[in-house]
Amino acid sequence: MTRCTALQLERGASGPEGRVRVHQAEAALAQSVLRAPFSGVIARKYVDRGALISPGVPVYQLVDDQVLKIRVGVPESMVRAIHVGDPVQVVIEGDATAVRGARVAKIDPIVDQGSRKVGIEIQIENPRHAIRVGSFARVSLATDKVDGVTVPQRAVRTRYGSSAVFVRSGDHVERRVVTT
Repeated sequence: MTRCTALQLERGASGPEGRVRVHQAEAALAQSVLRAPFSGVIARKYVDRGALISPGVPVYQLVDDQVLKIRVGVPESMVRAIHVGDPVQVVIEGDATAVRGARVAKIDPIVDQGSRKVGIEIQIENPRHAIRVGSFARVSLATDKVDGVTVPQRAVRTRYGSSAVFVRSGDHVERRVVTT
């Protein structure tokens, strides 16, 4: 029912029967209006104008691209060095410059049992809509720097509660105790 049809019914309405028709037309009109739960940009349209749809059927995909979110997994051993509000360097695919205003917004309270990683949510301010939703990004989190050497876990040998690596020194190999 269109607004024009409702007005035509109202003009032709006389008596109680006419008022009922006007009331029904207004109710049908109120049910035909779509209202988004938030302001945003229409990314996709799923149905054509005038199509009859059922409740629960998506009509549009609506995105709010003012503030974008990135979810990354951080190894459990590194998460203690990351805090909410920490700056994050984000580089969007196809754009060599780093995005400004990216910050850690949330740190999950649990560790994923499969990957042994903690989920981190990063928010990026995007007031000019320069970054597209769904873009690929490279993320760098600054953590405390520790002086030392990193070796693959498989290179560390643990025996009798002591961890060590074997290092080539000249023409022989030495065992060096390490802290893991």
